[in-house]
Amino acid sequence: MSSPENHIAIQQLVASYAYFMDTMQADKMAPLFLDDGVFDETGLGVGIFRGRAELDKFFHVVVEYMEYCYHFGGPHIINFSSEIEATGILYSISEGKAKNGGPTKAVYYYEDKYSKIGGDWKFVERKTIPLVPCDVSEFVNSSQKTEAR
Repeated sequence: MSSPENHIAIQQLVASYAYFMDTMQADKMAPLFLDDGVFDETGLGVGIFRGRAELDKFFHVVVEYMEYCYHFGGPHIINFSSEIEATGILYSISEGKAKNGGPTKAVYYYEDKYSKIGGDWKFVERKTIPLVPCDVSEFVNSSQKTEAR
């Protein structure tokens, strides 16, 4: 069992992710992950992003593409394997509107892996698992066009 402080710190990490995304603070997103962290959105058809450079590029594409978005987190299960390693499941709904007018909506849960490095909890890996069919094709198509520039 881990300390309440570690539990709260992981909840803060997860809340920071949603807040930074929803307030379009792309520069603050990649630092929530380890330098070799992974964000896997293959379940939504978006892709997998590995390492700080890919993560930073992806989050900047999201901010460039979206007019707005918001995340609502639901139940959050955290399991500690040690004082510096944990896994989590977080249920979430996100909606938004692309600058080109297309809506985005997803109902899913995150499978997370966390690690405490230098006193701070970070995402090792965050994987999005859809709970219902999600159509984020507008985002995928636009992000691919943005990457081609």
